[in-house]
Amino acid sequence: MRTLALVFLFLLSLGLPAWASQPQLSAEDPIEFDGDSDQIWARGNATLRDEGLLLKADAIGFNRETMEIEAVGNVEFTRKEFRVVAQELRYNLKTHQVKAIKFHLGQRDVFVKADLLDSEEDAFVVNDTTVYYGAVDNFALNIKSKELKLYPDEDRMLMKDAVFRVGRIPLFYLPRYQQSFGESPFDLTSEYGSSTRVGSYVRNTFFLRKWRLKFAGTEGDIRVGGLLDYNKRRGIFGGPALRYNVRNDYTHKWGKLLIGGIRDHGDNGIYTSADGHIPQGRYFVWWRHKQTLGERTDITAKLDWWSDSQVQRDFRPSLFKKNQQPDNFAEATYCGDNYYLSTFGRFRPNPFQYGIQERLPELRFDALPTRLGKTKLYHDGHFSYTNFREATPEGSHDRKSHRFDTYYGLKRPKPVNDWLTFVPMAGARMIHFADASETPDGDNFTRAYYELGFDLEAHAYGQWDYQNAFWEVDGLRHQVRPLVQYRYIPQSRFGSGEPPVIDSDLLNPDLDPIDLETLRDIDDTQRTHLVRLGVENVLLTRKPNEYGARQLATLDFYQDIRISKKTNQHAFSDFFVKMGLNPVYWFNFSLYQRFDPERMNIREIYTSTKVRDGDIWELELKTYAKRGNQIHQYALGGKYQLNKRHLVKARWYFDARLRRMTKQVYSYQVMFNPAWTVEYRVHVNSHKKRPNDVRGSIQFNWLGA
Repeated sequence: MRTLALVFLFLLSLGLPAWASQPQLSAEDPIEFDGDSDQIWARGNATLRDEGLLLKADAIGFNRETMEIEAVGNVEFTRKEFRVVAQELRYNLKTHQVKAIKFHLGQRDVFVKADLLDSEEDAFVVNDTTVYYGAVDNFALNIKSKELKLYPDEDRMLMKDAVFRVGRIPLFYLPRYQQSFGESPFDLTSEYGSSTRVGSYVRNTFFLRKWRLKFAGTEGDIRVGGLLDYNKRRGIFGGPALRYNVRNDYTHKWGKLLIGGIRDHGDNGIYTSADGHIPQGRYFVWWRHKQTLGERTDITAKLDWWSDSQVQRDFRPSLFKKNQQPDNFAEATYCGDNYYLSTFGRFRPNPFQYGIQERLPELRFDALPTRLGKTKLYHDGHFSYTNFREATPEGSHDRKSHRFDTYYGLKRPKPVNDWLTFVPMAGARMIHFADASETPDGDNFTRAYYELGFDLEAHAYGQWDYQNAFWEVDGLRHQVRPLVQYRYIPQSRFGSGEPPVIDSDLLNPDLDPIDLETLRDIDDTQRTHLVRLGVENVLLTRKPNEYGARQLATLDFYQDIRISKKTNQHAFSDFFVKMGLNPVYWFNFSLYQRFDPERMNIREIYTSTKVRDGDIWELELKTYAKRGNQIHQYALGGKYQLNKRHLVKARWYFDARLRRMTKQVYSYQVMFNPAWTVEYRVHVNSHKKRPNDVRGSIQFNWLGA
């Protein structure tokens, strides 16, 4: 093989201008120079490289006068992100004009197929062409057009007389269509099925072409679409949809909005809802938003506005499954060097919901632990103002209060030796309730708490040079962390009256917080005097061919000993056990358990076991049981990849207390190409308070939907 280094010397000897940027040319056969045509020819797996350009072919010719390249046979032409495969190709290094015969052009998962490719100025021009998405086959989504202009530097294409098709089946026509070349023309999820609640239905969620934004330093993209359904027993359900991702030098915001509504003509008396009433005009608004301002401010918003408690269950069960209790809030947080400033609002737009602790709003300042001057003490604290309101089911009045909350704490980390650390701490918290009452005539209350305590932590490890190829174990390291935490928080030192309990002790199956600073049920805080004992274990091994460690197993134990007991409490809290096993990539097991040492029984246990064989099959078993036979449920699910295109899935839910299968889901998925799939589903639901529901559906997922 001869490289361009020899060719450069030869060309320079011929007096080639010094300013000419020459490509690098190589081949298996000797490179030839044709003096009559003033061309250099490379044959036999020839390769030509230039800035932003790579060309491969059986033979490549280069004209030093016209700077034109000619490639013949198995041509592969790559310029920036575009790739052209053709039988013959001509390209000019000066004008960047290209002409190809019998070619395919592609970028990511988008392909163009035609007989002739030409160029004008900064655009590729193709007549009578087809643009394929996902793959070039008989099932692919494609756009057939009379003329395509492709602008590589601008990453956009312009089509005339565009016909959108699946294979050769036309869907719709646009006389003029423009979009980014590398993006899909639309995202669409279509579902066809039948349900006992809404009858036969067609559900469509779609986002049309992406609009590129680029003005005044702002760039990004926006997709506009909508929801459009037909329900035989209920009518037409629909509304707009929006997806956006926009940024500039100062801010970046992204999110998704779905709005749907219907004038329901069905029989809503077939089931009851949380509010006991299903209106005829039904709707929901679903919005998720994230935004950054500079490098220090984050904004998060979540909106689930429903007309009634069943609207998403009826018309968008996939959304309802993920969020059965709608929550609505917005938060903005500024991160300082050692502090946070935040504002948080929780709202109640859904009239059927009660027990929502509205914060209208909450303003908060948090100081992170920092060293106090030149001492060895560390201090932290917070201050907040919250305007509370909570609607009562009776509807006669709301609980409300204006709460001012401040905390200040001190810690003194003291290493006893290399493996033991002792951290004494003290803190004080004062809460003032203004205009706080369950009656229209509010009152003022003040409470003060203080905290004394310490943390005692030990760290130890054992290490073994154990090897096991089957389990991919390369050495073992066991780390253990015993801990003792003591907290003493007496009841209010001064103050009178009883403010409404809004921030109350909610059901928490996990370990309760014990620090005065982190207590959220501050409206109902009672005397706390306890010792928490814990042992945390983790077993590690080295990652194969990588830096770092892989976690094989964890095992944690926690037990609270209550020196002072609250009402209906025992001296010993539940004994908590948390375990995780992940010895190999194909097996995972986790366990969470609460054991009552007073009555010597298990109060709650949750397990999850997952076994998988790469991408071929997967099986998962989950169990959940709670004392008193309140909950005793099993869930078994799995999937099996029959081949590259066919996948079957199933999931069963069994309630041992009811002694019946409460839910069954069966699915068969076919991938026609990377652009779209079809999934056949059957849902069988058995409800205690609602009529049983059997639903069959066919869902089409197009492109990135």
